Amino acid sequence: MINMLQLLTWIQFIFTLTILTYTSISDWKKREVPNQIWIFTYPIACLITLIGKITELITLHTILTSLLFSTILGLTLFFAGLYGGADVKALLFIGLSLPLNPFNLTPTTLPFVFTVFCNATLLCLVYPLAIFILNLKDTLRGKNMFEGLELSSKEKTWLFFTTRKISKEKISLKHLPAETIENKKEKPVRKTLHFIQAETDLTTQLKIIKENKELYKTEILTTPTIPSICFFTIALITGTLGNLLIFLITTLQNIIHI
Repeated sequence: MINMLQLLTWIQFIFTLTILTYTSISDWKKREVPNQIWIFTYPIACLITLIGKITELITLHTILTSLLFSTILGLTLFFAGLYGGADVKALLFIGLSLPLNPFNLTPTTLPFVFTVFCNATLLCLVYPLAIFILNLKDTLRGKNMFEGLELSSKEKTWLFFTTRKISKEKISLKHLPAETIENKKEKPVRKTLHFIQAETDLTTQLKIIKENKELYKTEILTTPTIPSICFFTIALITGTLGNLLIFLITTLQNIIHI
């Protein structure tokens, strides 16, 4: 029975990884994942998981826990503006298609999708460090990131980790404007955006910026974006090794107690 369980989870893993890889490429290139993908894959994932339940290879409790966790987490992050629609669908897909870790078949209190989420979150935290290094490089070369903006030290520090200054002609779905225009004493002024929601209306923002293009010289602050699905895909692979967040916390606790 163990061999059958391993075979089933490997089928689920390969299927899940294939779909996430495809959707990651689609989201990266077009910033959109067609709903037809999920309409096609959800029933297949459901069927494979159902086979595991019928053959008693996977318990109903494991399946429901995985689905419940991915649903609550996905919707919470969606309404908080941290995830887009495709990100939520991808998280639900993982919860449905892969309730167990193919490398660790011992039942745990936390579903495998939790491990994927934790690892993806850690990977996301590496991204601001990369942005910081690039901005530091530009600053050392004499580039003024915040020219024309009135910002506090805290605001500058935050934006140094989250934004890049690029030519205003290069603004796209991969570089969302981190600025907008607001009227101050009946005069339009540039204002930075410290948080950009996943479902941001880029068209409206670009229209506002173009209507006030005289306020910009040649460059504008933008937020470089990588779709969460890309992080999910990498996290799915690293998740087979374990939950990196729990490992990190455990390691730090051991160091503190030495």
